Amino acid sequence: MSQEDNQPASYSDNFLSALYVPTPPKFYDPPSWVLCSCVNTGKWLIYGSLGDIKWGDASRIVPNNARIAPGTIVLTNEGPGHLGVISSVSGDYIHVKEGNWKPCQFTERELKTDDPRIKGYWKP
Repeated sequence: MSQEDNQPASYSDNFLSALYVPTPPKFYDPPSWVLCSCVNTGKWLIYGSLGDIKWGDASRIVPNNARIAPGTIVLTNEGPGHLGVISSVSGDYIHVKEGNWKPCQFTERELKTDDPRIKGYWKP
């Protein structure tokens, strides 16, 4: 018996394991002239411009059961209708960036995911 025969058996698997890690959304700083509209502020935060994409009024956007994650829009029933962009999620709380929650101002706040003011979540 050779010394090689006394070695414990070994093997290696030759395969590649992959894990999908989504790129976190980049949030663009909105200029002051978009802050009087929650919709325009949301578009600027996500796209960095207003572009040609039509979202309509916040009150008319219908939730589409989007996953609660950074970059998702939270729709609320505040005022005639309002929206903000989720920037982070921590447990049962979302951190929201928004314009015009306070008239013509940029604000950030935390809401519980089951807050009664939340109408739903939307991914454009």
